[in-house]
Amino acid sequence: MTIKLEIRLKSYIAHPMTRERSEVISIQKASGFNRVRSQAKRKQTLAAELEKRGMSEADYAALTEKANAQFFTLDGTVYIPSRNFQSFLAHVAHVAPKAVAAAGYQIIRTAVQVREPGLVTDRTVADAKVFGRYVKLEVSNERSWQENAYIEDATATGTLDLDETMLSPKDLRQMIEWGAKYLGIGAARSQGFGRFAITKFET
Repeated sequence: MTIKLEIRLKSYIAHPMTRERSEVISIQKASGFNRVRSQAKRKQTLAAELEKRGMSEADYAALTEKANAQFFTLDGTVYIPSRNFQSFLAHVAHVAPKAVAAAGYQIIRTAVQVREPGLVTDRTVADAKVFGRYVKLEVSNERSWQENAYIEDATATGTLDLDETMLSPKDLRQMIEWGAKYLGIGAARSQGFGRFAITKFET
């Protein structure tokens, strides 16, 4: 069964962990970049690590630019990748009350498939606003100021393929609605981001 899904996002932060972001973190950790205080020393340790990896400063600058992307985009349009919505469904199946979760998280991965590219919004990067807050550093009790771009009042549409022999459309909708209200999708969910409502669920 094919389901046309449309949701209305109250607010959404992606803060994607991309391959580029992971590589920048790896380079900075290996170089000791975050353990030294002076800018001159930071530059020196980073340059040594880049030379070891056969990277130029220009290569690193280009990598960092990609790593700092705030959303997944298609030609500038923000979207929620299919794998992220699949993870949302699995999370709901794992933590929702039994009266809500009609399928376990192992079953939901097979019963529901989100077609690529996922849920495409009606917002672009240019529509984003900035949310800032202090966050605790992993290596100490210190807090640093962090900013993330977010979009609000956005409509996102996508297509789901459902195996009715494993899960009914009614039960799937109930799971999505529960997760939309109590869990949300994306980053900063504990601070209220990522909540949404279903505006269309057509079979």
